[in-house]
Amino acid sequence: MSCTARSNWSPPRLVSSAPAITLRHVSANLVDELAELDEPFGPARVQDAAILFADVIGFTSLCEGCSPKDVMAMLRGFHERMADCVFETGGTLDKFVGDSVMATFGTPKPGPRDAANALACARKMLTCLDAWNIERRAHGEPALQIGIGLHFGPVVLGTIGHERRLEYAVLGDTVNTASRLEALSRNLQTSLVSSHALIEQVRAEVGEHTITGMRRHPAVVVRGRTQATEVWILGEHGCKARSPLSQARSAATAQT
Repeated sequence: MSCTARSNWSPPRLVSSAPAITLRHVSANLVDELAELDEPFGPARVQDAAILFADVIGFTSLCEGCSPKDVMAMLRGFHERMADCVFETGGTLDKFVGDSVMATFGTPKPGPRDAANALACARKMLTCLDAWNIERRAHGEPALQIGIGLHFGPVVLGTIGHERRLEYAVLGDTVNTASRLEALSRNLQTSLVSSHALIEQVRAEVGEHTITGMRRHPAVVVRGRTQATEVWILGEHGCKARSPLSQARSAATAQT
């Protein structure tokens, strides 16, 4: 699967003279990167980054019986909340594809907490979704569940496409693996699946305490690979992981 971030490229003078328009097409932290382009197809570069994929589980079934207007409202509400989580944790919103969100941490420029920020974003997404589901139920709307996949490793950055229709792309096996880990969340009965590589990077960046709640799972075979991949999941093995807000409520109830 090819994973790219769509953004309409413009000459530097347009980027600098109309930032409000540009910001509607790309994440804010990509504006300077695009403004520095002297030509549409500059050299690609390779660097490490953390990749996050989030996807609504059973979205097609949720849409059955809904009007197009209701589906659009649900998508916009989901996109807005998930995008806010990305921005608040220092990530780059790569793209929306229907009910899926792709975000990167460490692009266009790497930082000292890229993996930790990606994990923090995933947790924040689950907490935000839990709060939104309370509102949805109060209005008679079905609750949403999401699956999230995280991976850390080398990616290729650069522009691809046509001179009149360029895309700022984040490509590579790291991106594909993160997407496939997200898909594994259904079979593993959890809301969050992370590669061992990302967990190890989080430990190196900020220490052991940040991975609280994550459990090591036996290695699994990811689609498109022949060798098993070491993964971690949120919550106990075999139990559907709930968001941190749900877990906090359960703990509070048990103490009363």
